[in-house]
Amino acid sequence: MTLLEVSGLYVSYGPIDAVRGASISVERGDVVAIVGPNGAGKSSILQAIQGLVRVRAGSVRWRGTDITGWAPERRARAGIAFVPESRGVFRTLSIGENLRLAGCALAADVDVSERVRLALRYFPALTDRLSERAAVLSGGERQQLAIGRALVAAPELLILDEPSLGLAPVVLDELFAGLARLRDEGWTILLVEQNVARAVKLADHLFSLRGGVIERVSDPGELLRNPSFRAKHLGLG
Repeated sequence: MTLLEVSGLYVSYGPIDAVRGASISVERGDVVAIVGPNGAGKSSILQAIQGLVRVRAGSVRWRGTDITGWAPERRARAGIAFVPESRGVFRTLSIGENLRLAGCALAADVDVSERVRLALRYFPALTDRLSERAAVLSGGERQQLAIGRALVAAPELLILDEPSLGLAPVVLDELFAGLARLRDEGWTILLVEQNVARAVKLADHLFSLRGGVIERVSDPGELLRNPSFRAKHLGLG
């Protein structure tokens, strides 16, 4: 089932087209990655999907319904969770408070504590630190908290903007292990990622973006078997 379909998307900032006619689709249970250099328009696509920037042309459809004009909060209630590049955790609140806060918009009969427990399964390093303030967390831990908070709402689609940005390699291993577990358990994920090697290993489908234009849709498995790609991005001969 197609959850998300973006067709002919244009996003402009003044006279500059940041995204030019981009089209992508995300099926339920898939992990889809958008890769490309800085300034390619990757984050603008995600922000347009979440309703954070104005779409000049094209459409965003969610489960077959055109949501191009919907407000961000309506999209969130419909089952789309967005974790921005800034991570956006509440630094003065504890880890547990950050997670429980995500349950405020849930129905009254939903067990928020159980949702928090389920979210922590993917990032167990946070489990014994629920009383600590988010301000003491490292960048990688804040990223895990931001994703865990999104999971509390049990979204149908999890959107991640540059989850690996600024993280050390050892932290990346832990973060992407959690994302791989989400993938293996059937969560639907759309992510923008500059670390091409990580994106290729995680994703079912890969969109390459340059200058606001989708250049190709690659099979990650084929890229992993490509000697020049392995040498350039994976350090393998």
